[in-house]
Amino acid sequence: MSGIQTYRINDQKVINETLDGETIIINLENGNYYSMNTSGSVAWELLAKNHSLEQIVNAFLARYEANVDEIKQSLSDLTLFLLNEDLILETDLTSTLLENPVTIKETFLTPKIEKYEDMQEMLLADPIHDVDAVGWPTLK
Repeated sequence: MSGIQTYRINDQKVINETLDGETIIINLENGNYYSMNTSGSVAWELLAKNHSLEQIVNAFLARYEANVDEIKQSLSDLTLFLLNEDLILETDLTSTLLENPVTIKETFLTPKIEKYEDMQEMLLADPIHDVDAVGWPTLK
């Protein structure tokens, strides 16, 4: 192992989908769901691929026109939030190098994530929560 701090999606508790630049994340354990803007979705995709925070910062610097300190702070805050919400987990896997450098930089928007708790009861009532290692449905 490389010893470099990387991250991965907590796929035991989380499902997600990205559509038109917006990522929706659902925590199946507590029923909270989250919405991330375009730059948050880019960060989510890189976190899902086991990249380190430093690699993600470098990818953002290559992609967006913004101050390095603003990008570092924004991504650090986002990563901490995702860890605290148990949406991602820390790993120390070797990640791949980021490819395809962007030549035209986009305007940087701070990664934004919104948390919703209004559908907890409905999401937690879903029978998928009765799944064990055998799978679902389990016939008796």
